[in-house]
Amino acid sequence: MAEEVTVRGVDVKVRGPWISFLLAIVTLGYLGLGVPPPNPDWGRMIYEGQQFITTHYLLATVPGLVVVLTGIGLALVGDGLADLLRVE
Repeated sequence: MAEEVTVRGVDVKVRGPWISFLLAIVTLGYLGLGVPPPNPDWGRMIYEGQQFITTHYLLATVPGLVVVLTGIGLALVGDGLADLLRVE
């Protein structure tokens, strides 16, 4: 019983902060409070691509999809680690 509670806590502690950190970094970049302009940032790429959404939609769509896929990937890694560490 104690191992099950510990593994569930590890799952939440491993998966939750990484996805929250990713979303916070992207949001700060989108708002212009992230990395300075010479450096690439997914949030800034999405923001700057919005003005070209009708002509060059991939400028905003690709970074958005990469953020979504990275979030899903981190969630799957967290689930995999939880399954690996789960003692039955």
